[in-house]
Amino acid sequence: YCFRFAPDALERVRSMLEVLPSLGHEAECPFIPGEPAVDWTEKSHQDFRQNLDRRGAADEACRALSAYQFPLPAVEPPTRVQELLSQGYVTVVAIPLDGGPTGDLPAAIAALRAQLDELGPRSLVFLHHLRRITIAIGSDDGSPWHRVLWRRDAPATAVSDGLLPHEVAVWVERPQRSPSLTAVGEPPEDAHRYLVWSRTVGGDVDPDGAACIKEAVAALPNRWPELRRATVSLATRQGTAPEEGMLVIFLPTTLMTGGHALLNAPFFGSLDRRSVNFEEPINRLLLDELTALAMDAVDSLVACEPTPTRMRAAVDLMGSVGTFAGRSDRWLHRIQSAVARRADLAGLGDWAVIGGDHGWATPQELRLRPDLGDYEEPLCDALLAAIPVPLVHSAL
Repeated sequence: YCFRFAPDALERVRSMLEVLPSLGHEAECPFIPGEPAVDWTEKSHQDFRQNLDRRGAADEACRALSAYQFPLPAVEPPTRVQELLSQGYVTVVAIPLDGGPTGDLPAAIAALRAQLDELGPRSLVFLHHLRRITIAIGSDDGSPWHRVLWRRDAPATAVSDGLLPHEVAVWVERPQRSPSLTAVGEPPEDAHRYLVWSRTVGGDVDPDGAACIKEAVAALPNRWPELRRATVSLATRQGTAPEEGMLVIFLPTTLMTGGHALLNAPFFGSLDRRSVNFEEPINRLLLDELTALAMDAVDSLVACEPTPTRMRAAVDLMGSVGTFAGRSDRWLHRIQSAVARRADLAGLGDWAVIGGDHGWATPQELRLRPDLGDYEEPLCDALLAAIPVPLVHSAL
């Protein structure tokens, strides 16, 4: 999003633009003593001065600049914003609701409420620097309705060898009032718990990866061509209820993967988060990295003794029951293609990645457990023991 200046702020910004070319990039702000005029590099300042000279008018530059570039106190903050700042909040963004193109304010409020209701536990899984989100919505009687989403990281979980995941607990509370800024929530028993695997591609420690990213983003707009480093992550939900898999660009998109893992990467997608074009080189590169990360995560899981947590995670990282992001292929097809390129495996059927009653086994060695309905446990055990082939573990 790009917020432009309000008309009553333009006069102050215009005054800034008129003196900025002669001040230099380290100049003091004429309106806020002791503060820099702009937080720009010398090159950014030179580019700005050249653009201003070409346009020949400060008014034109005002219309082209983002408000983020000039954090000036143009107007007195509203009372509610001042209250939040006094409570210790560092950044407060107040966006008025005007009803949009139709001017229908009740409809705009209803739409906003619906969007806030969609924020759930999985919305926070990959927001590593976030501890909580507090949503307070006023009511007709003046008593706000609160909903608090908490996030807590745990140390690396010893569920696998080599590539260790870390655990994330996310939960929702509905307190009578907003908790204080210093409050620390403790995960309840029903918290959503995820295993998260992450890998960084590119950067100073991976020059080959940085070169691949540079080539993949060269034709993209805005500041995308500057990208040299990206982190990709996978998450599976612990417990017996699998997560509905989807693509995530830090926050969930509307694109389902057809599987049971959350796939997070800085994809180049549409602003409404409803589409990702996988013909774009950077998106293909990130998807390949996610596939490789899934393979390595599964390898690390099956190197350990099978437990219900490990068995479920392995299946969730690989499996799929629907198409991938509206395409004709599936996430499982990508896993199969990756397995086919491995010298140590003839195919997915030869990879011992499914938990059975007697340990890890290949898909072609196991059979699904029969549904024995309402038979009593001793009889069920006897019937299962009489089956002459290995069965998929009951945890699956």
